[in-house]
Amino acid sequence: MSEIPHYYQVTGAGDSACIYELMDIIDLWCSRLDKSEYQKTVEAFYVGNVLKYLWRYPHKGDKAGDIKKALHYLNLLLNEVTLN
Repeated sequence: MSEIPHYYQVTGAGDSACIYELMDIIDLWCSRLDKSEYQKTVEAFYVGNVLKYLWRYPHKGDKAGDIKKALHYLNLLLNEVTLN
């Protein structure tokens, strides 16, 4: 996924040049956990998103888009498991 939609981004307090992506916020939130809990939480998040997009793709007009999103989260999961 190359371009992040605007609805997954927020600007910093009063600083429109500082843009945070939802994935950065989730990673920051999870970083408060110990390593074991972090790993389980992040992996569960990715697996949940893979399942969500695969579950709904037959029911939406943009089937390929949802399959690409599922692949995106599957790749994130693979990277997470490979690095840890």
